[in-house]
Amino acid sequence: MTPTDKILDWKLLGRLADFMRACAQNDPAAKDVAACLGLNDSSVMERFGVGFAGEAFSKILSREESMRGVLTDLGILDTAGRERLRGCLVLPSKDPSGNVVGLVGIAPDGGQVSCPPSTALVGINLSA
Repeated sequence: MTPTDKILDWKLLGRLADFMRACAQNDPAAKDVAACLGLNDSSVMERFGVGFAGEAFSKILSREESMRGVLTDLGILDTAGRERLRGCLVLPSKDPSGNVVGLVGIAPDGGQVSCPPSTALVGINLSA
């Protein structure tokens, strides 16, 4: 991967994180998942930039057929084209410069998914 490819991936991940953050604020299912995880304080979600990969996220992915390869390489989609973050709260993983370099999804059962797979899992208690 060239440095230019990394920057383009970071920009895409940043746009996805922004979109999912807006989804978390507007999708009632996001509040349900947050409640399942004991995260009832919206200010914590805002502070950590928590997003949600719900129905709106699915719709935007379905329109991005030309991006399927990139989304698979980043781990957003599995090799069969299924969304790996579906139904998860999503935390952006940032480098020291503030670039979104990965996404970590937290499922209602507490399981975690990282995209790309090399992204470190968070291991934090957001409800603390």
